Amino acid sequence: DAATDTLNVVNVNELFVWTGKTFTPGGDVTIGTSNVNALTGIDIRGTWTATGTETITNNGAWNNAGIFNAAQGTFTFDADLQPGWDSVIAGATTFYNLAFTGTGYGWDLDDDMIVQNNFTSTSTNSGNNISAVGAETHTISVTGNVIHSGTNNIYGAVTLVMNGTTAQTVTTSSTGSLGSLRISNTSATVELGSDLKMNGRLTIDPSATLDVTNNNYDIILNTGVTSPSDT
Repeated sequence: DAATDTLNVVNVNELFVWTGKTFTPGGDVTIGTSNVNALTGIDIRGTWTATGTETITNNGAWNNAGIFNAAQGTFTFDADLQPGWDSVIAGATTFYNLAFTGTGYGWDLDDDMIVQNNFTSTSTNSGNNISAVGAETHTISVTGNVIHSGTNNIYGAVTLVMNGTTAQTVTTSSTGSLGSLRISNTSATVELGSDLKMNGRLTIDPSATLDVTNNNYDIILNTGVTSPSDT
């Protein structure tokens, strides 16, 4: 414990929450620092209960086979893995704020995720890509804003679903791109905060609206656009 209310787990160690046990850190948690390997990460079999706006920074893998209570904190996947390693993110999880950053390798999703506030990707390495395991497809459902300002890519097998109940904004960088995007917010408008660059498909659900009239932003697709019918 390097400082009050701060837990630092050194490289090549895993933070394991036992079945039937509850871990309530009450402060920030950092797993690993840099140049970590696949042995580093978080494995939840019991219950992890956050209590406020603490920050959890994970430089390794994630396995949620228990319960994760996010409170109003920020969970950051920081890619500082050794060359040749991707972090596997397993176990359907609900986060509050979710961020992807770092300069190392990428992430492979093995389950769907829910983000109750903002999703952010700021990775500064084009190899920090977010993909799905094998031939799987997964979703990241976001009720806040999507901010992609890094140079990495999210592949088409990973769909960001914007399904909030208030106005939302999606922003992509000039160098990286999103995977697939689904506009499912039927209560308010989703707007562009920049040109929209995508590797996958853009889907707009019935009664949902993607407003592209402000600032004349472009939509750049590598696959296509779909608009499901009401039936």
